[in-house]
Amino acid sequence: MQSSFSELEYAAKKKVTRRDRFLTEIEAITPWAELERTVAPFYPSSGGRGRPPIGVLRMLRMYVAQQCFGLSDEGIEDALYDSQSIRRFVGIDLSRESAPDATTLLKFRRLLESHQLTESIFNAINAHLAKKGMLLREGTIVDATLIAAPPSTKNREGKRDEEMHQTKKGQQWYFGMKAHIGVDAQSGLVHTLIGTAANVSDVTQAQALLHGDETQAFGDAGYQGVEKRDENLECPVTWHIALRPSKRKALKDTPQGKTIIVFSGDLDRVLASFIIANGAAATGAHVTMFFTFWGLSVLRRENAPKVEKSFPARLFSAMLPKGAKKLALSKFHMLGMGTGMMKRIMKANNVMPLEALIESAQAAGVEMIACKMTMDLMGIEKEELIDGVTIGGVASFLERAEKSAMTLRF
Repeated sequence: MQSSFSELEYAAKKKVTRRDRFLTEIEAITPWAELERTVAPFYPSSGGRGRPPIGVLRMLRMYVAQQCFGLSDEGIEDALYDSQSIRRFVGIDLSRESAPDATTLLKFRRLLESHQLTESIFNAINAHLAKKGMLLREGTIVDATLIAAPPSTKNREGKRDEEMHQTKKGQQWYFGMKAHIGVDAQSGLVHTLIGTAANVSDVTQAQALLHGDETQAFGDAGYQGVEKRDENLECPVTWHIALRPSKRKALKDTPQGKTIIVFSGDLDRVLASFIIANGAAATGAHVTMFFTFWGLSVLRRENAPKVEKSFPARLFSAMLPKGAKKLALSKFHMLGMGTGMMKRIMKANNVMPLEALIESAQAAGVEMIACKMTMDLMGIEKEELIDGVTIGGVASFLERAEKSAMTLRF
């Protein structure tokens, strides 16, 4: 089929946007043929009078794009006209046809809900990811988020939906539901999703969010006490739960804190620093990690946004590893073979990779400080660092060190 001028112009563009990369990843990990076989038996077939129905695969792609970008039915319809990347993903050429409208998508979503096909789609995608080795299933991060609805929301009978409820978070009241989510700690992919009323406590759903094969689980302070619940007493999972903010503040004024200076950018030394940091945080100690010089490599984003830099800063940026995945061993690196062997041995022995250790430390409330002087010397900007990092100088480090019972250097 001949391409339109707009498609040719889009294909010739030099910059690949984040949306392009994201949709390419979704295209690669989604088992479209299997999803089509799941939905097809319930989808209206052509025949009879009227316009033939839009193909199942196209509606599935439109539905997935809607869920990925969090758009309303009208929003995804507008996006199909506004965005060439979304049109290519769905498979629509506006020079030959119109995009499916919001009403068509609404009917498709209702079809999925009425036959409980959304859960089948979710399970099919997870099974496909596990088969491809993209769900490592060694650790799970649990979390919950409120899905607010207007208080006037009513069902078809003109009554408030019984599945919705009101709850208070901070000083604000909300009405609606809550999504409880289990995420693979390594890949960041969701493997379990549970919907409840908004007033259901996070900790009550923690066990249901595990898939059963993990050895580690991580959660915020809302999951305090999860390991003491009856359903978790015999569960062979080690829980890493963050302290409540009030307790973390109290610990700063006690001599029970631990301060760690991360000077090296070597994988083995950085691994040791984060293993100790996680262990100390698990005992209730307030842990501060101060990253300076080559240690700043650990905190760099793998795909950092481009920022204007001087020539020396660009040289440093090119030489320094970009993030935890790029670090090498201090010895026996052997052009990457030694480092790769170490990572395989760690995986075989159920040792968490560095990226997961960093996430675990952040979830446990470990404070990470990037040295401001080093950032200035090497031309590293705040936008290039991972989320959750504080920028501070020597004074910030000394303040924490004075309140610590121990200071380590790596």
